[in-house]
Amino acid sequence: MTKLKSKLKKIKFEFCGKIGDMCIQTLVQHFGPNLEEFSIIRNYFEKVAKISDESLKVFQHAPNLRKLEIVYSRKFDENIAIYLSKYFTNLRILNLSGCPIQVSLEPLNYGCPYLEELNLSGDSWVKKVCLQGVAKHRNL
Repeated sequence: MTKLKSKLKKIKFEFCGKIGDMCIQTLVQHFGPNLEEFSIIRNYFEKVAKISDESLKVFQHAPNLRKLEIVYSRKFDENIAIYLSKYFTNLRILNLSGCPIQVSLEPLNYGCPYLEELNLSGDSWVKKVCLQGVAKHRNL
């Protein structure tokens, strides 16, 4: 894909378990300046490549990103809220369904001021502290 001369605005992978941190980093470094939407929808029952919060750092190369979907990743850690608020300032839609978020998402209140939609469904491991932090967001 990175050999394309195209300036992709939307990238979406569905049910492709091979997409992981390294692939995300390569794609965003190549297409980042034009990207508006980035989605990876994965199957809950499939063995999948690792997507961690560390891969979110590369989105500093995608300043126009409005929509981010990462469905089913079990590797997000305590830095997810910090990285989201730092590298996704224009984000409007965030879908992390099936991802066990166990930290406060309060940094999104000031780091993602345009956020209108947040989907954390599909996982019973989402903690109360996560929801309390983001409940104060002015657009949600």
